Amino acid sequence: MGCAMRRKNGKFYLYVPMISRTNNRGAIGVAVGDSPLGPFHDPLGKPLVQSEWGDIDPTVFIDDDGQAHMYWGNPKLKYVKLNEDMISYPGDIVEVPMTEAAFGKREGDPKRPTMYEEGPWLYKRNSLYYLFWPGGPLPEFIGYSTSKSPQGPWKYGGIVMPAEGKSFTNHPGVIDFRGKPYFFYHNGALPGGGGFTRSVCVDELKFNKDGSITPFKMTSGVNAIATLNPYQMVQAETISWSEGLKPARIVK
Repeated sequence: MGCAMRRKNGKFYLYVPMISRTNNRGAIGVAVGDSPLGPFHDPLGKPLVQSEWGDIDPTVFIDDDGQAHMYWGNPKLKYVKLNEDMISYPGDIVEVPMTEAAFGKREGDPKRPTMYEEGPWLYKRNSLYYLFWPGGPLPEFIGYSTSKSPQGPWKYGGIVMPAEGKSFTNHPGVIDFRGKPYFFYHNGALPGGGGFTRSVCVDELKFNKDGSITPFKMTSGVNAIATLNPYQMVQAETISWSEGLKPARIVK
């Protein structure tokens, strides 16, 4: 299940799927910390949001005006506008209309009229809002919808990444880094990988002049954007692929 973390007012807010102790049902909780590494504490003592079913995979986006928006849900897409404190919201949970125009048409399942499955990710580029989401039926592909507002209405844009990669799920994430957009996803490509043993991958995301996205397949990763300093400590998770390396013991 997907989680989301955002920083605001000097604090880090971690939004996670959880099981409520009061009714043993799924919900979205929030934890707050002074560092992205924690420690985190529960400011509410209860879920941030809980609907009737499918409260998983939150995505939180803070717009240029400081307003935070949260989407989540499977099989339906839910939405709230977060308050300034990032741990509450005004009004009721909004259930996004699941229309063919917004999320494409799913064949053969009257209970799920669109291809939207789960794992949404909200992103903004050039005043256009993008909602990336895994589409079904399984195995999942990654689709996207666009809007001029973070609250929709949404217009189906097409497929970003077709179903592939030895995993029945594939969840998206998009960030900007050093002036370029990067697309995070997962697959089961590593030895022993599969739907429940997934690995994180990243590729540069490229947009067409009209804002659309041309579908692309999984690769072995992006080219390095910088070199590492061998005289400074480098975290092990920095390494994506390695070959022909042997550990050495330094004797002083």
